[in-house]
Amino acid sequence: MGNWVKSSWAKFRGFLGGRNSPAKKMAVTVAFLGFFAVVTLVAQRASRVLLTSSGKFTAAQRAEGEQLFSDKVRPTLKRKCGKCHGEDDSRSGLRVDSRDALLCGGHRGPAITPGQPDHSLLILAVLQTGDLKMPRRGKLSPEEIQALSDWIKDGAPWPQTSTLGWKDKFAKVVDCIL
Repeated sequence: MGNWVKSSWAKFRGFLGGRNSPAKKMAVTVAFLGFFAVVTLVAQRASRVLLTSSGKFTAAQRAEGEQLFSDKVRPTLKRKCGKCHGEDDSRSGLRVDSRDALLCGGHRGPAITPGQPDHSLLILAVLQTGDLKMPRRGKLSPEEIQALSDWIKDGAPWPQTSTLGWKDKFAKVVDCIL
């Protein structure tokens, strides 16, 4: 097997030519651009999943946001969005059953941008003013839309049952990217 590796390496080097050959420069450039694209994708998605905005708010504000979530947001997401974007069916790659899933988003990108409801696809979709109109059958009430908007403005707090270790956080990032 050692001879096969040596002969393959020699063929590859022969293909690339000399030290400053155009083929070698092209191969290095393509490899660098591919690596850079992967790193950029990982950095964008990882920052959305790992960074939380909860540090910007006091404990009382966070508790208030979690109460809003429990009373109004979770039931709305479950009732109006869960059938198409839940655990069993994640159309367009979007799930609404966890904060991480909303931060990661679907094929169109992140569903929420904590602190910025006007830049969140979820709000743009439920307002039904652009190309994306959700839910497909019917509309949310103005009170439901306002609750979602207020929740996102408050940093989209989601009650956590436990703290995650670094391995679990890494797994979340990988799931988001793939």
